[in-house]
Amino acid sequence: MAEIGITDRIMHRRHVGKRQPRCRKWMNVAITPLRSQIEKLFGTMKRRYLYRRVRYRSLVRNRCQLWLLCMAMNLRRADQPMA
Repeated sequence: MAEIGITDRIMHRRHVGKRQPRCRKWMNVAITPLRSQIEKLFGTMKRRYLYRRVRYRSLVRNRCQLWLLCMAMNLRRADQPMA
């Protein structure tokens, strides 16, 4: 993954009784703003659109449902006035 420019964006937890290295603390702080925006969208998908489990067995159908859900969310956001 490093060859094509993909980096690790996973937040790391501290183990009980051990200190977390500075590099992991720094990485968690750097990831937090982006992660909070994404988690907010996932929360909206779960609460408002009841997208907790996939409905179909086929990957193509589930992908189509997810695309339609994302389009519905974007249309709803486009209709709201800018703050």
